[in-house]
Amino acid sequence: MSIKLADLQTTTKYQEMDDDGRLKFQGFCIGNPWCKFERKSKDEYSPWDVSYYSGNTLCIGEIKDRKETYDRYEDWMLEIKKLISLKEVRTKTLARNPNINVVIHYINITEDDEIMIWDITNLTEESSLSMLLPTTTAEDNGTKEKDVTFLNNKLTIINTKTRI
Repeated sequence: MSIKLADLQTTTKYQEMDDDGRLKFQGFCIGNPWCKFERKSKDEYSPWDVSYYSGNTLCIGEIKDRKETYDRYEDWMLEIKKLISLKEVRTKTLARNPNINVVIHYINITEDDEIMIWDITNLTEESSLSMLLPTTTAEDNGTKEKDVTFLNNKLTIINTKTRI
């Protein structure tokens, strides 16, 4: 009997959280006619999580499935390196498809089933701060200096309590 390397690989808590968020958002899209789910990324290190259409606009989404309630914070953080990576994906997508409208969405799914979506297409790095933060939110593996910007709850483009 031979064992393949793929059979020995285990899924990390980080991968499980990513997959869970993608599946929740896919389910959310099924119940909302404005959201036509296109696909989810399969690569753990992909700079995007989902793509979907809202009308004729292609939305590239980064998902965070949080174990926090909607009202826990007045502002939510976005890491600048994520913003830069998502903008690079958008630029490449537009180069391949110059006749479509492409936007970038940052999607937070909270413990109380709140979904908040920010359009971060035109967000810049000008208002970023450097902060000592957990290395990941999935596991307690120390802290590291990160450049972040803040997204206010009041500025979400979609903020809907829904059962996923």
